[in-house]
Amino acid sequence: MDPLKFSDIYKFQATLERDQGLSLLVFGTTWNPVSIITWQNAWKVRADINKSDKLSHNLRILLVDEEMCRDFCESEGILVGLPAVLIWKGGKRLKIAQDKDSTEKYMLNGPLNFEQFHQLIECAKVLDMSNSGPVLTLKLT
Repeated sequence: MDPLKFSDIYKFQATLERDQGLSLLVFGTTWNPVSIITWQNAWKVRADINKSDKLSHNLRILLVDEEMCRDFCESEGILVGLPAVLIWKGGKRLKIAQDKDSTEKYMLNGPLNFEQFHQLIECAKVLDMSNSGPVLTLKLT
């Protein structure tokens, strides 16, 4: 479960913008236990979905080492050392609101457990992408 090491994450981001599936980039570090647990939870969810979901080929979960992508993290407001998740669906980067009254952001900060990753993916799968600026509204438990 080694994180990806990008030489140029901006080129990879361009690939995500052409992809029609659902992609989660899970940012963290190899030295922070909270990041490692978040990565493990993401990987467990991916394995669980592979077993049960016929559409699992449309889902990518990628682990990204924040240390290797410091410039990108700084430009996106990701604090190196703390987990964060960025989501693309149908080539569009999703805004995320933690509930209907919260501020929309392009990332979800903090650790996620197994159930929260499942909830995130299920909500993203059914999100209507016909809006010009789709917002994924979550109430994570």
